[in-house]
Amino acid sequence: MSPRAAWRLEAAGFGPVYDYAAGKMDWLAADLPFQGTAKLAGTFTRRGVATVEEPTPAAEALRLLEAQGFGPALVLNQAGVVMGAAYRDALASAPEQATSGSVMRFGVSTVRPSEDAAALAHRMGDAEVTRVVVTRSDGTLVGLFFPADVISELNPRPRQTRPDDLPASKVGREPPSMRAGRCGGGMAGMTRLRP
Repeated sequence: MSPRAAWRLEAAGFGPVYDYAAGKMDWLAADLPFQGTAKLAGTFTRRGVATVEEPTPAAEALRLLEAQGFGPALVLNQAGVVMGAAYRDALASAPEQATSGSVMRFGVSTVRPSEDAAALAHRMGDAEVTRVVVTRSDGTLVGLFFPADVISELNPRPRQTRPDDLPASKVGREPPSMRAGRCGGGMAGMTRLRP
């Protein structure tokens, strides 16, 4: 279908048109822009994360991590591929001459930015995992995914209504809960509004 669609678009005057043979899922896994309403992990990924290379002194990596405020510090090679993660406790207890590569954890679990964010957050909650590294299909870093970011975005707290937010017809009227005598902790100390 894709090659035929490309030929039809070119025949209709659009150009240049390319047939992306790898497909839509590869496109999304590469963290490339897309149209639509899908809530993918890449949308919620924190991209400004602490990164270091293996020869970076552990003390410098710790400073970067502390300045970032969340972590771990991700250890990348020259191509930006995630090689491991250096955690705060390992960096803090490292000998003075230690490098990030000597204290990093290998085999870091990763996910693709194309994963459904809510499903990923649910799986992580079940496994009691607080963050996961997000990489493209070539292993290069996208950032860190925190399920709490998804939960706060998809389930926002109800906004408190203030009197200046209400239409004029509602201002000065007592809420139904007060009319019925069921106001939270009782009526003591409450000023009753009159219509």
